[in-house]
Amino acid sequence: MTFSYNGTLPNPPNDPADDVDQMQTNSASISSLIAIDHTGFNVALGGTHKQVTFASDNPPAVPTTPPVLFTNTQDGAAAPNTLPGGIPGLFFYSGTATQGQRNNIVAAKGSVVLFGGIIIKWGTISFTAQSKAVVFATDSSNFPNNLFSIILTAFTTTPAINGTLGYTPTGPGTSGFTAYQLGSNPLTASYIAIGN
Repeated sequence: MTFSYNGTLPNPPNDPADDVDQMQTNSASISSLIAIDHTGFNVALGGTHKQVTFASDNPPAVPTTPPVLFTNTQDGAAAPNTLPGGIPGLFFYSGTATQGQRNNIVAAKGSVVLFGGIIIKWGTISFTAQSKAVVFATDSSNFPNNLFSIILTAFTTTPAINGTLGYTPTGPGTSGFTAYQLGSNPLTASYIAIGN
């Protein structure tokens, strides 16, 4: 959508009556522009966001000051706007590209907040005994409210030591858990924890 706007109005040498039609066009354009993704004028909660619509892919040049939120549906592989991981989505740059936060996190352990307030944490466990304590704060942070579920997956090339895995939440369950393996052989496992 294109909005007509004349930035030279009102023009002081003109009689205001001469500029009325164009000033009304400016006012209508402002009202229409505000109404995109916002609650409009003369209603409750006017000016608040309904959503955010991006017109196109707009990867910024970096370093970027102040921080910039942008979309990119390309693979991110081509210069000058190469994006780490090459995965499309919603991105946030603060400072330089290496400091930017993205929706495709490639760290071996960490935490991400999804829309709706769900938090997913992940990491690995190296068993040297039958039990191993996992503390979320050492990977990222505790769950602020609840821990809903933990999924444990063993990594081994020796089926004989790929025993049953289980867990017990720590305290109220928001700060970590203790993982257990059936057997005492060295074993590496990954975990995914879901909470809010």
